[in-house]
Amino acid sequence: MLPQNTFLIRQTEKIESESSFINILCPQLIEFVDESFFDKTIFINSSPGGGKSTLLKTFSPEVLLELKENSGKENYRDAFELLSNLGVVDENKVKLLSVNISCARENYSLIDDLYENGKATQVFLQLLSLRILRKVLEAVLKCNQLEESDLKNITFKNIPEEWKMILEHYDNGEKLYQWTLSEERTLCTSIEEMSSDFKSSMLFNNLAILSLIGNENILLFGEPIKQKVLIMFDDFHSLSMKQREILRNAIFTRRANLAIWMTQRTVALTREEIFGNSGQIHREYMFININDCVLKDRHGFYRALKNVADRRVAISYKDECFEDKLEKDLSKESKKRLESIKNRVIKKVDAFCKGNENYTNICNYLLKREFDSLYESIVGWQVLLIMIERENKKPQYIWPFVSVFDEEQFESEFKKLRKNAEYLIKYKYNLPMYYGMNDLLAISTNNVEQFLDFAGEIFEFRIALDYSSKRKRTSLISQEDQERMIKKCAEEKWEDILRTFSRGGEIQRLITNIAELGIDGVKNNTASYSGGTFTGIGIKKSDIMVELDSERNSDLLSLLKICVAYNLLSVQDVKQGSAENGALYKVFYLNRWICVKFRLPLGYGGWKPLTIERAEKLLYESKEI
Repeated sequence: MLPQNTFLIRQTEKIESESSFINILCPQLIEFVDESFFDKTIFINSSPGGGKSTLLKTFSPEVLLELKENSGKENYRDAFELLSNLGVVDENKVKLLSVNISCARENYSLIDDLYENGKATQVFLQLLSLRILRKVLEAVLKCNQLEESDLKNITFKNIPEEWKMILEHYDNGEKLYQWTLSEERTLCTSIEEMSSDFKSSMLFNNLAILSLIGNENILLFGEPIKQKVLIMFDDFHSLSMKQREILRNAIFTRRANLAIWMTQRTVALTREEIFGNSGQIHREYMFININDCVLKDRHGFYRALKNVADRRVAISYKDECFEDKLEKDLSKESKKRLESIKNRVIKKVDAFCKGNENYTNICNYLLKREFDSLYESIVGWQVLLIMIERENKKPQYIWPFVSVFDEEQFESEFKKLRKNAEYLIKYKYNLPMYYGMNDLLAISTNNVEQFLDFAGEIFEFRIALDYSSKRKRTSLISQEDQERMIKKCAEEKWEDILRTFSRGGEIQRLITNIAELGIDGVKNNTASYSGGTFTGIGIKKSDIMVELDSERNSDLLSLLKICVAYNLLSVQDVKQGSAENGALYKVFYLNRWICVKFRLPLGYGGWKPLTIERAEKLLYESKEI
């Protein structure tokens, strides 16, 4: 029986076993959370697959209880230590009372259609209040490991004015719980039957429920519970714009003594929010983008992804790391071509340098220099070729080594241009370009699910290869096979654009034209940018803000918003020029799997500055920019 491809286990909320979840959980992915998160209202944004579902499940009562009960387990140690340091669990107690309120429920979307403005607001807030209260009562029992009969021992210290009438009739948790079930059932039945006529004990104009369940206001056996309260509104983007505004205002008006997280996909953000300032801290709330948190510590994120891969591999193959089966050396077939490639690069150098007095010295140095391998020597000659072609493109031909050949100067350039030279060699001579753990990490583009997509393709091949290699000497995955799997996954994602988006053709055209700028850069052969060529475009932030303030409905900004929201492009602020007078650009980098699709480098740094007018030409078939 073949082992399971554990990389296919994706949707966190569908992993029923807490033990299974913790076994594949990588705590480093949530290290951006600190103790202040449990005292504030926070908007947490991410693109699909960015990790918001993992974040919410990690702080669920079920997972915290599992960690408390089994804190000594080897596989649980890292997660327990992190969450213990955050003060949400220890060996004796779950110290966080969290509830997850899904905003993706269908009946929310029907409310605006069924009821007029004022009543729609009341029904929406009533349904939320009932669900929050019911889930909080359930969480009190779970986190304190009590029986359902203990509901009667839950009461409240201070009762908001709006809830006094209810609490007079339902004066303990048991009575309240039954009331919430009855009220919610009645309300949901009316909504589902499309009936605007229903009876209710009361209608809510606010979220006073937040004050009722705030920190230290819930009593258990007459004493305040020693647990902080966290309400998590998941899929906040699924609510209508009107409902999102109602919920935001209700939360900020109440200013309750508890923590609130609202997680949403970036697609819910406005163009102003995406292209404006991210990571904003307001008086009322914090605004956090998981992707931005990753960018601040990319190396830490990469370590976390390695951990993710190894944890998943360990389920099927004990004592094995994901990287163990990735071949690090060229195949025999590729090695046979290296001598021919070297001769072709030297021939190009020779064509440029004939008649130059420094030519003999330069070549003699390279011929005598000791390289670690034949491939390394090709890189050295390619670096020299880049330097020559750069000088040759200057208005006046100025040889870099004027009178006496400076070996230190060449060695300095060799270190700077090594990656650029390697990219050009692989691109021009069709050697494997995308392989190994480092490339898989780069291709992830700060997205856990994207990493699992590509690593999963390779792991699936590894399982099949392991089965068939019983008659062979090795089960290592060659560089060529790694690249083939990576390209296969990239092509599938490219086709998904047409299936996923109503404007898929326009999105593909925009992305293709951005990629073509990079391909044109490769043809110039000067490798003037990090990694070898352009992998993005930059537009002055001031130009974007002018465009946003205008009444024009810009197709360019609309498509860029979609691409950023769905992680097809990532956006970064980059200052070009001096600190005092430099211009701030919004740089839109291609997702690294798109770089695979177009055989572009995975490194960042190379981008082409464009005006709004020139960038708009990327929307059309013929780009003349």
